Amino acid sequence: MPSLSEARAYNASVLSKVPTVPVALFVGGTSGIGQGTAEAFARYTNGNAHIIICGRNREAAERIIASFPKPTAAGAKHEFVQCDVSLMRNVRAVTADLISRLPKLNYLVLSTAFVDYKGYQPTEEGLDKKRAVAYFSRWRFTLDLLPLLRQAQDTGEAAKVLFVYGAGQPGRKIESDDDIDPVKAYKRGMGYVRTMGLTFMDTSLEAFVAENPWLTTIHTWPGAVHTPILPQIFPWLPSTIVSFISWLLARSPKDSGEFMLYALLKAEGAGQVLRFGETGEPVQRPDYITTEGQERLWKYTLEAISVR
Repeated sequence: MPSLSEARAYNASVLSKVPTVPVALFVGGTSGIGQGTAEAFARYTNGNAHIIICGRNREAAERIIASFPKPTAAGAKHEFVQCDVSLMRNVRAVTADLISRLPKLNYLVLSTAFVDYKGYQPTEEGLDKKRAVAYFSRWRFTLDLLPLLRQAQDTGEAAKVLFVYGAGQPGRKIESDDDIDPVKAYKRGMGYVRTMGLTFMDTSLEAFVAENPWLTTIHTWPGAVHTPILPQIFPWLPSTIVSFISWLLARSPKDSGEFMLYALLKAEGAGQVLRFGETGEPVQRPDYITTEGQERLWKYTLEAISVR
């Protein structure tokens, strides 16, 4: 388990020696952990990378990009791509644009999240909004952008995808379609919904890696982080109290971003899901994942995102 200073030193040593201009896409990079990771990446490349921040908040993205070191290398630039990821058609529009103009993609970092306690909320595409933002959109981005990741890998460069979510956290076996059905999940309570969210990500990653063993696939658990989403997790408490408690007990997005970047850069190996905890320590594969469960979930996932 590296210390924060060790993670910083490692990140700097790796990214300062990259021989080409890397291309990195940060989906959910306009705040929180995604922002912290993008800022660390820009800092250690000294701005000499093609960095794309994707999210809804243009003002926040432009402010973040303005803080990056100014690029000096040919081909290096920083840009924002706007997208409401709750709708798969929006994601597909973004990925189609990126495929049409990018020569490669070295790093895909996905940290989108949506938290509230309003229960089941279908989008106009018929998907549960929480799942659409935190789960389905990540897979739409990843599957659509595989050609760009493959292009990087084929030229001997890094090709990695990082899912910032809940690596190794407690989940449940998927044994029937009832375990997947979103309406039935909400009837069992928000605790069940959260548990199945963790289950979905770790389980689906196993199915994805089985089909794409060439790609370095990483899943992390960031732990408690002082982000704008925390007040939504505890809506019954005044936001000032939540902010104060999280300031005392949670890690800052900047520090969390260092550890997430460490996991992204440290992870090496194909054919398996590489899992890391909140400070970059390796995490074991959950024992609740079954072959039947991952096949059932992956079929559901592909059907949900392919018809939109």
